Amino acid sequence: MNTYAGELKCIAPILPTVAASLLLNGCNPHELDGPAKGPVTDANVVGRWSYLGDFYKTTVEIEFTGGHDFTQIVTGTGGVSKTQKGTWTLDGSYLRLDDVLLNDSVSGFLISAWNPTKSSWWFTDEAGHLELMGGEYSKDPDQCNPLKRLGAAAGPKP
Repeated sequence: MNTYAGELKCIAPILPTVAASLLLNGCNPHELDGPAKGPVTDANVVGRWSYLGDFYKTTVEIEFTGGHDFTQIVTGTGGVSKTQKGTWTLDGSYLRLDDVLLNDSVSGFLISAWNPTKSSWWFTDEAGHLELMGGEYSKDPDQCNPLKRLGAAAGPKP
């Protein structure tokens, strides 16, 4: 006799609510490292960053400037790339992005699936130092990753 049958009947009515909640939360600090408790400034944002998207098949580089704009280059298989320009603002630990390219496909790399949208990424300090978390447009928190800092933003030559 299955001793769990009664317990399953008790939780069955709430399973759809639990499943919907998990799907709607998506890529946010509630599933991953939380937002930074310490200060985050524009200087923490400005520079070149990258992450791997499309299940590590796509390289995404984004350069944030001190003028609150960015240039993003998405490069997929075979060297196919797409470039996008947008703007950013910092709201506490949250980096608000306008016109950032995010992938809205789950079927692998399709350049047509990378479309401009608004998104919020965030800085976390749970590892003892600031990390920028963000990336894919996805309901799967595994698709949000710490971005890798590639260097400072290019500035005017002296």
